[in-house]
Amino acid sequence: MFMIKPPIDNPRQGFDITFQIGAVLILAAFTLVYVNAWAGAFLAWVVVGAFVSALLYSDYKILYTEQSITAIRAITSGFIIYVIIAMLQPDEKWILNVFCIILFIHLFCQLFQFANGDASPGIMYNPNDAGTFAALSSVAFYRAGWKYLWFIPLVSIIYAKSFGGIIGVGFGVIAFGFMQGYKIGFATLILMIIGSAVYALVVDMPGTNRLEAWKLGLTFSFENKWFIGTGIGNWKVFFKKMYADGYLNVGRKTFNRLHNTWIEGFVEMGVPFVVLCVVYVFDNIKRFTLKATVPMVGLAVIIGVGMSNSFFKFNQLNGVVAIVFLAILQIKLRGEQWQNNELICR
Repeated sequence: MFMIKPPIDNPRQGFDITFQIGAVLILAAFTLVYVNAWAGAFLAWVVVGAFVSALLYSDYKILYTEQSITAIRAITSGFIIYVIIAMLQPDEKWILNVFCIILFIHLFCQLFQFANGDASPGIMYNPNDAGTFAALSSVAFYRAGWKYLWFIPLVSIIYAKSFGGIIGVGFGVIAFGFMQGYKIGFATLILMIIGSAVYALVVDMPGTNRLEAWKLGLTFSFENKWFIGTGIGNWKVFFKKMYADGYLNVGRKTFNRLHNTWIEGFVEMGVPFVVLCVVYVFDNIKRFTLKATVPMVGLAVIIGVGMSNSFFKFNQLNGVVAIVFLAILQIKLRGEQWQNNELICR
């Protein structure tokens, strides 16, 4: 059996990790009962799946790579933000206004960089992250008053030269169109297909490297324990090891990331990850009301940008923005029910 030597041999360290995992499971149970059942189930599976995959891949009975431990801690931090916002139910208007202001600053930096002949990632690390941030922030411009400035995130994406940003914006526009009616929905679908084609021809023609990465990721997964996954955070560790040892003979590159949040999640967390994500999305669609239009657009944008970027892992700001939108969505969909059950933290 393919194995990776566990990094932790000290019993004290093992106890500390076990204690932390117990705290994460308590957070998962609280989320499941009081916030969102599918979100809580997802967090629980992150931990349980890490245990199960550790039993399958390694002699270590808790967690077997530092990357896995770091990933669980990062996800836990994100869930703490999600739960706090969802339970406190702050006025989302001010949160969205902050996103708009940050995008203004981001675009100003992009224009300054472009004027100096440099790349234009703005306040981000690279064009992919810049396009993802602009796409996520575009959600805040669907509100009355701000919609007249909707060109700002679009201009930011153009200067970023990020096709992934266009995909995210396209998903949001199409979702918003279908919320207004099927005719408008299909019209926006056609419009975004044409717009994406024009963007690809004029601004940024996407290459085939990401398609190769997706193919490698799926090949890797189906040649190994695809149902359970490698454990959260372990894509890079396992892929590089198996490629170097000849277990996986595909392609010439070892990819540090798949540039696809959903395929990478499937590789690391298996079929339960896919099932929980799909059920979560359809549950939100089933409970949709017009009051939740803006955060529901946010969910669509998150799905779109996740198809071309592993943004949750590699850019904390983009990850936090996405988490905030998911929390606002939960507030809008369950606000009245929480008030009736007096579950609001005041």
